[in-house]
Amino acid sequence: MPPVLRQGETFEIETLIHSQMPAEITLNLRQLNNVLAEDVVSVDPGLNRFSFSALADTLGPQTFKVTVAADEDNQPDNNSLSAFAQVYPTPRVLIVSQDPAEGTFAGDQLRSSGFEVAVIDPAQVPSRLSELESFDGMVLLNVSANLLELEQMIAIQEFVRSLGRGLVVAGGRDSYDLGAYEDTPLEELLPVSLEPPPREERPPVALMLVIDHSGSMAEERGRIATRLTMAKEAAIRAMDSLGPEDLIGILMFDTRGEWVVPFQQVSQGVDLLQIQQKIARIPPGGGTRILRALTEGLVEFAGQDTAASRLAVLLTDGKSHERDSTIEDYDVVVDQALDSNITLSTIAIGTGADVELAQHLAERGRGRYHFAEFPEDLPQLTISESDILRTNALQEGDFGVATSGPHPIIRGLFSSTSAEASQLDVPNIKGYLAMTPKSEAEVVLQIGPGDPLLAVWGYGLGRVVAWSSDSGKEWIADWRNWSEFARFWGQVVGYTLPAPDLDLLQVGSSIEPDGAVVLSADSVTSTGQPVDFALTQASLVTPGDQENAIGLPQVAPGYYERRVRLPDSGAYQLTINQSRGSEPDATATTGFVLSYPAEYALPVENSGPALLTEIAAATSGRTFGLGQPIQTVGPGIETEAVLAEPRELWPWFLLVALILWPVEIAWRRWSGLRIQ
Repeated sequence: MPPVLRQGETFEIETLIHSQMPAEITLNLRQLNNVLAEDVVSVDPGLNRFSFSALADTLGPQTFKVTVAADEDNQPDNNSLSAFAQVYPTPRVLIVSQDPAEGTFAGDQLRSSGFEVAVIDPAQVPSRLSELESFDGMVLLNVSANLLELEQMIAIQEFVRSLGRGLVVAGGRDSYDLGAYEDTPLEELLPVSLEPPPREERPPVALMLVIDHSGSMAEERGRIATRLTMAKEAAIRAMDSLGPEDLIGILMFDTRGEWVVPFQQVSQGVDLLQIQQKIARIPPGGGTRILRALTEGLVEFAGQDTAASRLAVLLTDGKSHERDSTIEDYDVVVDQALDSNITLSTIAIGTGADVELAQHLAERGRGRYHFAEFPEDLPQLTISESDILRTNALQEGDFGVATSGPHPIIRGLFSSTSAEASQLDVPNIKGYLAMTPKSEAEVVLQIGPGDPLLAVWGYGLGRVVAWSSDSGKEWIADWRNWSEFARFWGQVVGYTLPAPDLDLLQVGSSIEPDGAVVLSADSVTSTGQPVDFALTQASLVTPGDQENAIGLPQVAPGYYERRVRLPDSGAYQLTINQSRGSEPDATATTGFVLSYPAEYALPVENSGPALLTEIAAATSGRTFGLGQPIQTVGPGIETEAVLAEPRELWPWFLLVALILWPVEIAWRRWSGLRIQ
């Protein structure tokens, strides 16, 4: 059974029974004094496997014991075996999502896998690391870096690197390269680089800018350039992302639309300089009619005879004056554009813009929404949109999923986990963001031409998982009907979480070949320095509930150890308390299981030091060369004798140095006088 469990976790207890004959036996499973299961089962000659399901509902150390009873059994001493588990609190996971529905759905999936979940929007991400300490992991669902302050991103970075917590980053149309992760702390901690893998020469692309040039766009605001001026600069700078085979079209609008630059290849028709001059001469206009402009622009865009990727970007600072229009009218126009493979993104400029409409259009058009509070934000936002076409990171189609080989994060989920990449029997994925794995990363799942779909790596003290598709809203919507969907996300998130017993005081035990048990404590300070000369006491509870106190001497920097011999088989609970001066005591608990003697096992395989020790004990003799002398410290418990307590020698060396120092000075002076 697992030695470490989380409260509320359902786990399996597997029992192997070796029988020399067919028989009917009674199989009993207990947790302390509570019977969890009991049944009469049939066993065949050889190994028989039985599994029990149990719930970890109690915190702290837990002991489980399986016992068999048979009518015909010539050796009952090997009819029971124990196991020990430490149950820790339920892991807490923080989900960050700019879409409340998406965050709620993901939270429900994780809760069904035994996690405690909190869902917040990006603006609520703490910028102080102390406010994140209560969480074991974090999930970013399609979160744009534009929605996070630098301090928030640094806090997320240190949450993983310094606190050793887990992070899962799920993609979408507002994440990774599309979410402006480049040159941010988020990019640094990812196991993938945002640059797509090398491809053959990319196909031509097409960009249409729909620019509002109404009167409000040209209003003077002190020394700050007008919104229209910055919008024109943004359009000019967006041209830098286009190649000679790409299409550009620019439509300005107020109450009506007018083509400033009809669709044309950048290097043909009008020279690039002439295109930029036309953009610079866009004059201020009157009112605002967004629906009319989108209808005219998107219809013209759909009529372009090209197989290029198509992106339309709407820039506006106002509300549309079309009083009779409804949101359904916009949806009809946008849906027709989608049928022509046109993606629509929007940039709302200033607080006077119709933010709700801009958000809706971007979501409906499968693009991205940006809010430009200040005019000077426009060029960078527009460039980031045009860069989508240049990098070709967004991949949409129908893609199968393959695995690179077995990995703990996907254990038991897929039917095929061979060492070579193989196609998996899961629903196809409709879209993802093409990225390149970093050299230290592990690619667990692949997609398309071998691009990373699920990549993991260790970052500082923690782990990070990058999922290049979305969380199920659009691109992997078919996965929501997959029976293992919740378990998949549970294992992905669970893989990143730190081990729950990462305390400064690490307690351990090991059973040596001769049957002796080594009790150990490894202690460090919060800065990683070993804790030396601490009073370290162990409390050992036997299977018969007898408590014995045992001292652990220091044998190495920060390391304390005692070798003991235990008389009874079963589960032992070990608690170690460590104190040093005025500092608070440190306490940690673990457990171990001492099985029945090896000669009771089938087949008999007993030899070496263990056999010699048993022969000596059976004949009232003793062994030589098997370790240091032992002494009794409790009922039936023997510990390795401490031959001598450590003695501090530094005072003697200091005394010698003080004596030799004046002698050395006198010798130098006497030698100098002789030379003179």
